[in-house]
Amino acid sequence: MTSHDDVRWLYRRAAFGLPIAELRDAEVHGAFPELQGLLAAAEAGSGAATDPWDNDQLPIEPNIREATVYAISTWVETMVAGESPLVDRVAWMWHGHFVSALDKVRIARAMVEQVRLFRRAGLGPFRDLLRSVTIDPAMLIYLDLRTSTGEQPNENYARELLELFALGEGNYTEADVKAGAAALTGW
Repeated sequence: MTSHDDVRWLYRRAAFGLPIAELRDAEVHGAFPELQGLLAAAEAGSGAATDPWDNDQLPIEPNIREATVYAISTWVETMVAGESPLVDRVAWMWHGHFVSALDKVRIARAMVEQVRLFRRAGLGPFRDLLRSVTIDPAMLIYLDLRTSTGEQPNENYARELLELFALGEGNYTEADVKAGAAALTGW
């Protein structure tokens, strides 16, 4: 692979690509300096990246079409042209890993708060991110943890946590699911 190929690969994997003029400039610098730049921007952006959303356009009420369009379009614009491309690429990856969706959550603001969490903590320790996602309002709604009570623990989140989010199939027991569900009631 040539240095140009390395730079292109880097920006496809650690960002969402580059406009052609910026790509040409990056190819002149080479992959390693560009990687250092992405990491520096991510370090500067972890927790401090400019928040692109205006909360006034994100009411708490469910099913507000304008808020949904605003939330999604703002994130797409940020991913494509934001100041911390690695932060946004990692947030996108975590959004796919810790699956949730606006069609069930129905509150654009809750989904934006989850993306803010991924942008803020996505490059940090997995354990901290997992704890934060567990009590994230969008996740509480999406995987039914908000309806879990001591009398009727909902096992949906505990099962997803063990199987998809953390340990993987075959690395936990049904007793672990039940214990996890009981431990997570009340959120």
